[in-house]
Amino acid sequence: MISLNGRICTASAFDWLGDSGFRYGFGCFETMYFNGRIRFFNDHIARLNASLNTLGMTCPYDPPTIHTFITDLATAIGGEPRPQVCRLYVTGGAMGLTPGTTATATVIIAFAPLPDSPIHKGVHTMLVTPHDFYRFKYMAYAHHIQALQSAPTWPIYVDDTHRIIDSPLFSIGVIQNDRMVFATHPYQLPSVSKTALLTHLDSEWVCQQPLYADALTQATTIVGCNALKGVVVLDGQPLSKPISTAVGALFNAMNGSQ
Repeated sequence: MISLNGRICTASAFDWLGDSGFRYGFGCFETMYFNGRIRFFNDHIARLNASLNTLGMTCPYDPPTIHTFITDLATAIGGEPRPQVCRLYVTGGAMGLTPGTTATATVIIAFAPLPDSPIHKGVHTMLVTPHDFYRFKYMAYAHHIQALQSAPTWPIYVDDTHRIIDSPLFSIGVIQNDRMVFATHPYQLPSVSKTALLTHLDSEWVCQQPLYADALTQATTIVGCNALKGVVVLDGQPLSKPISTAVGALFNAMNGSQ
C-alpha cells in the first residue's frame, strides 16, 4: 500500500515504468524514521527541496500536506505505531520529451520495516575517486548496502590524501577527548542527522572538521550517524556517558518533531 499524491492505493495501481523517476531516475527521495511521527521532518523536507531545486523541480505540495499524506498512510495501514522506514519520493512525473518541465511531479510515500543495519563490526578505509563515491551513494546504493550486510568490516571512504569523506550509510565521526568530531569533506552529501546534532548540541559535545585516516586509529571510538539509527558505535569503546546522554536526549526530543 502506498500514498500516490495523497491517494491511498496499492502499489500495482501505479504505472512505475511510465514515470520518469522510476524509469530514468529523474527525481529525489528521502528516507525517514517513523515511529508514530517522523523524526527530523523539517530537516528532511529542507534537504529534499534543496535537491529538487538543483534539478529545476518543485514539490507540488507544502510540508504540512506531505506530513498529512504520511500520517494518512500510516492510519490506513493500521496496527500499533512501531519503528519503520518512511520513504518519500518526488519524481519527474509522467514521461515526456522534457520530464519535469511538462509534467507535474509525482509524490509517492511508502513504508517498510526498519532494517537491521550492520553496525559495530569494525571499519577499514577505502580509497575512492569522487566518481566512485557518488556512484556508491547513488546508482549502486541499494545493492552496495545489501552486499555490505555480510562484510566483515564497514568501509570508510577516503580521498587520495587520506582525508575521510564518509561511509556508505553513515556520517563518520570519532570520539576525541570526550567530544564527538565528525569528518567534513567537499565531496560529502548533506546529512540530516549530523546537521541536527551540529545545530542543536553545544560545540562542547559535537563539532566537525577535516579528519584523516590516522584519526580512526587514534580515536577511542568510531561512530556513525544517520536519520534511521541515530548515533551508533561502529568500532571501539561504548560512548562515554556525557556524550551519550546529550545525543540520546536530542534524538528522543526530535523523535516526535514535525
